[in-house]
Amino acid sequence: MHHVTRTWGLSAEQAHRYVPEARNVVKSDLSDIDRVDMLASKVQMLEQIATDAVAAGRENSAILFSSHSNGLLKCHWLILAPLN
Repeated sequence: MHHVTRTWGLSAEQAHRYVPEARNVVKSDLSDIDRVDMLASKVQMLEQIATDAVAAGRENSAILFSSHSNGLLKCHWLILAPLN
């Protein structure tokens, strides 16, 4: 809640009211998505961007995108956790 109050300028009372509602919206939006496929698709997309960056001589960009795909894989448990 501290992040929400600090970042969005909400009071603690507003944050406690809005965050659960926002979680319900996210759960509703993600209920019909196969999150395993979504994760695989995002990692594949980032790896393709990294490959394209290397081909274009932008190695720094390739390293950045590869680290993002590694980050997705490291937190796969969060992405694939049940939405309850």
